[in-house]
Amino acid sequence: MSKDMRSVYVLALLLESKDHVLYENIRHQKLLFLLERITGLGRVFDFAPYKFGPYDCGVVDSIAFLEQKGLLERTDSSIKASDKAISNKEEYALKFPKIFKAAKALLSDFEEVSTDSLLEYVYLNFPEYALKSELANLRRAAEKRLRELSVEQAG
Repeated sequence: MSKDMRSVYVLALLLESKDHVLYENIRHQKLLFLLERITGLGRVFDFAPYKFGPYDCGVVDSIAFLEQKGLLERTDSSIKASDKAISNKEEYALKFPKIFKAAKALLSDFEEVSTDSLLEYVYLNFPEYALKSELANLRRAAEKRLRELSVEQAG
């Protein structure tokens, strides 16, 4: 999928979030993963299992692209919508209503959830993405859940 569409997903999450800020790089990845997986939107990223669950370097590329376009500001641990992006939010939301609506719904469920709880949710519901995780306790829980699912499907 195009870099532009991936950037729309990032921008929608950012503009629908409280204060137009997303904290922690791990959260960006997991929220975008869930935006694709549980909202019914199409998949635009190519997530793979990594150190802390699903990861796609395309997320980093999309953030850099949006920063270059002046639509977000990046720090070591957060991204923040620029004034330019905030002032054009309504225009973007009208152009991509399904994506913005899905982002808003996802954030209503997950924005206030701790990072550990978000990771646990992802690992338990998508255990195949936890197999390379460095968070051993969550990885073991995900592996157990994957075995349970295999037994259920076999039975």
